Amino acid sequence: MSKSVVLTLIITCGIVVASGCRRGTGDEFFAQNQNPYFPIRKGNVWKYSNQVDSIVVRVLDYAYDDGRWFAQLERVVEKHGQQFVQWKAYWTYGDSGKVEVFDNLGVIGRKGLRSVYYYTAADSGTSWDMNSSIIYRVVMLSRHEILAIRGNRYADCLEYYIEGMGAGEGGYDYLARGIGLVKMGRYEIYDYKIN
Repeated sequence: MSKSVVLTLIITCGIVVASGCRRGTGDEFFAQNQNPYFPIRKGNVWKYSNQVDSIVVRVLDYAYDDGRWFAQLERVVEKHGQQFVQWKAYWTYGDSGKVEVFDNLGVIGRKGLRSVYYYTAADSGTSWDMNSSIIYRVVMLSRHEILAIRGNRYADCLEYYIEGMGAGEGGYDYLARGIGLVKMGRYEIYDYKIN
């Protein structure tokens, strides 16, 4: 083997190691590790409304950081004809059915705010704290709720109660298999697109 071939192999291996040895693509990761109660795929869209305003949640893109794949989700609120981005965050699947959220990338494990938002494998009565701008207590109430929303029936929904600790606010979230979040507090799903 010539010196130039050996040098090329060494440089190529060095680049692969330096890049963090990505495993596949974001599409592959989220397809292979899909959580049936919180399907994350680029292009997915969920639309919710109540009597006053509406919310659209979109999966914008994938990012790879610190040896893990993430999906960037965006939440847009529309009220009185005005739209504004309420948040953008990075979501991924953790172990044992955990759906995790990070406020930003590049600082994971050092400064990035990490929370288990939903724990889909939890037993009823299980609780955990979710860190955000305030700390929330999340409790898995039921694994078998049935909801009727806008003429549609959703069976075996996961029911969570989420309370802002010290803020006195709280609400119920419901996740349906194959769709994701179908009801959050006062907001109910009225349309969705799952890839």
